[in-house]
Amino acid sequence: MPIESIESQPTASPGSRAHLLFTLDGQGNLLTANEHAGAVAPFVYIHRGEAGSSAHFRADAPPDLRDSVARLLAASPPNAAWENPSPLGEALRSLVREFLTAPALYHGPVFRFPPPLMAPMGAMLFYPGNAPLLHPGLATLGPELRYRRPAYAVMRQGQAVSICYTARASAHAAEAGVETVETYRGQGCAQLAVDAWASAVRARRLSPRYSTSWENTASLAVARKLELVAIGEDIHVSATELASRNA
Repeated sequence: MPIESIESQPTASPGSRAHLLFTLDGQGNLLTANEHAGAVAPFVYIHRGEAGSSAHFRADAPPDLRDSVARLLAASPPNAAWENPSPLGEALRSLVREFLTAPALYHGPVFRFPPPLMAPMGAMLFYPGNAPLLHPGLATLGPELRYRRPAYAVMRQGQAVSICYTARASAHAAEAGVETVETYRGQGCAQLAVDAWASAVRARRLSPRYSTSWENTASLAVARKLELVAIGEDIHVSATELASRNA
């Protein structure tokens, strides 16, 4: 599998997965999550997909960590199906313990949407002015709706109980974010909302994307019901601080 070298980060395509999920500086270093009031980016972000593999780092990631991740990627076999977690996630977790304090690992598949067979139904376009209609379990989303367009919600008993919105976006693609009130999960509400959102994103000439962690069984179930196609995996590691290496 081709590997995007660490040196090639500054010339990474604006259409890349990294540019969809994060903001980057001129040297290709990760800055923040690509969203309103985005949190600080992880120390390490790896994407593996149909076009190959890439690694990006925060500016304060030490050179030894960068080199170790590059070697790990070079030694990792390709994963053609993306239907199960690759060994790379746990290998990365073990590697970074030398460099980071209490590292937290995220690992999950990335999906594309198949061509639509018919116009989606069952969800309504949700505007910031609709925020009072949010179920109390989703009320914290209200102030964020102006930054999450388009958003589509499924209504039950006059309240929005499931909503899919644009979590992050670039000039080429949009990433789905979906939340459903717990008592309405497993009833197809999220499926309806995500399907409508994807259709609206396509109308804006953007590629809709859906991703989740391997531990999120409910979100993986939505992907299966929508017959989404796995096209790669995201792996990133966050930590509160660098580990002391002066023993």
